[in-house]
Amino acid sequence: SFIKAFGDFTGGELNYWPEDDRKVDRLDELAEEDGVRIDLKSGLALFSGNSAHSVQPFQGERYSIVYFTAGCFNKASEECKQVCQALGMNFPAPDENPYNLLRAPRGYTNGKRRSTAGDAAVTPTKAAMSATPAWRFFPSVGSDSARRVETPTPSKAPAKRPAPKAAGAARKRAATAA
Repeated sequence: SFIKAFGDFTGGELNYWPEDDRKVDRLDELAEEDGVRIDLKSGLALFSGNSAHSVQPFQGERYSIVYFTAGCFNKASEECKQVCQALGMNFPAPDENPYNLLRAPRGYTNGKRRSTAGDAAVTPTKAAMSATPAWRFFPSVGSDSARRVETPTPSKAPAKRPAPKAAGAARKRAATAA
C-alpha cells in the first residue's frame, strides 16, 4: 500500500509492525518496540497493508489517500484489466513477484521478533530478504519535517532520523529554482 495523509492536523502518525506475518492475532500482543511510527504528513509511505498497522490519535482534520493492489488481481476479467489499463493504470503481470519493492515480513513469535536463521525454506530467498526493505518512506519535497519517527520505548523519546540525502538534494534544487 502507498499512503499519504493531508490536512490541518497534529499527531496521526502511522504505527506499523513491518515484520508482522499475521500469525499474532491481536495488535496489543505485538511488542511496541518492534513497530515503527511514520509521519505521513511529511511524506509518502510504502508498506504492506497485510501487516499490523494503526494510526496515532490526532487533533484537527486528517485525510488519508491509500493506493493498494489486492492479492487476487490476477483473477480480474480481461475486460476489467483493459479498462484499468485504458485509465492509465499499470496492471501487474500474473507472474509478477510481489516482493520486488518490499520483502516479506519475517514474523514474530509471542509478540517478539522471530529469528529466521534456522529457516531452510524462507520465501523469498534470504539474500532477497536482506536486500529489500520491509517498508519505504518518500519525504515530500520541501518538507522540513520529513523524517521517520520510531516507536518510543518507555526509556527514551522517539528518535528522529534525518531525511535521506536524495530528499535533501531535491530540497536544495527546489530552493535554488525558487
